[in-house]
Amino acid sequence: MKRYLIFLALAMMAAVLTILLARESPVFAGEDSCDPIIASLHAAIQTNTCQQVATGYACYGNQEIDARLRSGAGPFSQPGQAVEVIKLRRLNTLPDTGAALMYVNSPDGEVKIIVFGNTDLSPDGPSAFTMRKTGGAILCEKTPSGMMVQTDSGKPGRVMVNGVRIDLESTAFISMDSVVLFDQDPRIGRRFGSPNPNAALCSGFDSECNFGNCPNNYRLVWGPFCDEKRYPYIQPGAYRVTLEGVGTVQAGATDWGISMSHFAFGQQVMNLPGSFTFCWEGLQPGGYGFETVVKSRSPGARIDHMTVEYLGPDCAMSGAEASSRTTTMTVTNLEGKVAVAIGDGPRQPIPVGYQSRITLVDGEPVAIGEPVPAVGLRESPVLNWLTFDERGLPWVNEGEGGCGGDLAFGVTVVDEIPSPYDSCAYTFRGKAGEIISAEMDRLGGSLDPRLDLVAPDGRTEKSDDDSAGGKNSLISGHRLRQSGQYTLVARSNEEYGDGRFSLLLVRGFIEREMPTATPTPTPRPTSTPTRRPPRRPTPTQTPTPIPSKADLIVSGIALAGNPVLNKDGSINVPLAVTILNRGGRTAERFKTAVWYRSRAGTYVAPFSAAGQGGWYPFVGSVAPGARASLRGAVTLPAYRQGETVTIWAEADSCSGEEFTRSYCRVDESNERNNGSRALSVQLPQRRVIPILPPRLDQLPLDVFSPTPTPTPIIVK
Repeated sequence: MKRYLIFLALAMMAAVLTILLARESPVFAGEDSCDPIIASLHAAIQTNTCQQVATGYACYGNQEIDARLRSGAGPFSQPGQAVEVIKLRRLNTLPDTGAALMYVNSPDGEVKIIVFGNTDLSPDGPSAFTMRKTGGAILCEKTPSGMMVQTDSGKPGRVMVNGVRIDLESTAFISMDSVVLFDQDPRIGRRFGSPNPNAALCSGFDSECNFGNCPNNYRLVWGPFCDEKRYPYIQPGAYRVTLEGVGTVQAGATDWGISMSHFAFGQQVMNLPGSFTFCWEGLQPGGYGFETVVKSRSPGARIDHMTVEYLGPDCAMSGAEASSRTTTMTVTNLEGKVAVAIGDGPRQPIPVGYQSRITLVDGEPVAIGEPVPAVGLRESPVLNWLTFDERGLPWVNEGEGGCGGDLAFGVTVVDEIPSPYDSCAYTFRGKAGEIISAEMDRLGGSLDPRLDLVAPDGRTEKSDDDSAGGKNSLISGHRLRQSGQYTLVARSNEEYGDGRFSLLLVRGFIEREMPTATPTPTPRPTSTPTRRPPRRPTPTQTPTPIPSKADLIVSGIALAGNPVLNKDGSINVPLAVTILNRGGRTAERFKTAVWYRSRAGTYVAPFSAAGQGGWYPFVGSVAPGARASLRGAVTLPAYRQGETVTIWAEADSCSGEEFTRSYCRVDESNERNNGSRALSVQLPQRRVIPILPPRLDQLPLDVFSPTPTPTPIIVK
């Protein structure tokens, strides 16, 4: 009998392991909601919205903003509008996709700031802010609301937030109310009856029934064992646990080593999803550390996802009425050098991947805790995109200071002429005989745009003042006379006016459609017909007229190989795309976007093809009846692993240029038939998905030697 029970237990464990390794990730509320947030931030950081932010200004990123201005401030209610930071009275980005950008000049250097989520901010000076409580709820996977602060690589900067000085040569994240310690499926990093040193939180969770369908009163979830001596990111204070799943459960927390009770720190019965809070007063003699306990109270009850947050040292926050006096602000070092201090007090350096928690009483800082590992934030897709992706926060104000610089074909540049006597010089490489076009459009101010095209020998080959209409400048279809470095000089005509402008350089033509008069048909003379015997007419086939304009369609899309996993967990899907011009006119340079639909929604994805990186490959031109082929790969994020998605391509796309003029599209006879058929693609999945983001993988997750209790810095 004993052997039979051992054999049965081993068989059950093997079955559980097989199910865990083979199953798809469960669906739970908020699991996939980071995609819309990243898409919203990507739209805000575009050339005609907030890609360029003048020093000392805030830029309106999208419509999810509630801004209150001081008297005399300009308009600040539409994407791309800018106002001086000191003229903002209060700024609140609204969940989940609100975003505003700032570029402030601090005593140590310039700092980029992006505020997002549900963040309430008031400027107290050019680089000082008051940041208020924002509710504590996370936006999506391991991502709370907050603000990112970043300097250019290796350059210093400084901001003051709630009286805390933050010195940095890198990127830091600042949040209020709570610290997200765990936010995922509790099956990941499971204990399996003994401590798991690789678990995402302390020693890992466990279950008596694989986290679902337990008999009544059995533990759906128990563990992990957390204490401040073995796991420095655990500190005494209030904790909130949020449970996603179905059914009725009894939930609470305990330290079994002291109480021998499953719910020593309180309990409640709830219908999922739901949350509960408890107070941890610290490790007591004989204790194991706190653990959460969730018991089944209905058939079919299941836990799919858990979030564990640290609310701060004030245990009154775990009650029904949270304390309004004591709050927690967290500063996390995502890369490089970061240090914090209260006023002129001692600086507390924060290592990469660590965070310091600052206790605020009535909004004033009173203590800075020793740095602890930033367990909950290290896998946030939003924070990693903003920190490391070249299309994230590093893209804002990219390049040298001032206007001008290198100019790439097909990329719209937004810049500013600060005074009527200034000009902006942009350089590009040209070849003799090559046809190029350039357009300069006024975006604000009293600017009267003018363009001069200067050849490599210093002579001006072409100039234009008002050819684009509305005082805008257009050099269209100019054939270069020399090979070498050309210069486009953007300035105000006759030194009149100043302001912001956009500049676009392309190979080929930028054409303006001119109204044409409708021709009056000439009447034909009529004659009296001669009577003839009736004859049965021979049916004739009416030819389908060829449109007088271009007409682009994606005539073919197919997998060019099997999807593969990258080292960072993202997925490359090889694609072959064929584009046909069915019209009667050549389609000049256009770009192609690839979209995908997952269970969370529809999003654009980066498509690298034809030797072009970035998100959207360009096609030079397609003659009437001709085809163009793109062969490359679309990259999908790591958290899409294991899903089945639909993928399609769109020729002549304006993706990423939502606020530009109509010149981002080819003039077609039919603008609604550019999309391809949809492919259904099963994405691969790793058995063990890496959870460490780039540049933070040098730090262990939770394997720490016992350390003495941190001594806070007290300022009286």
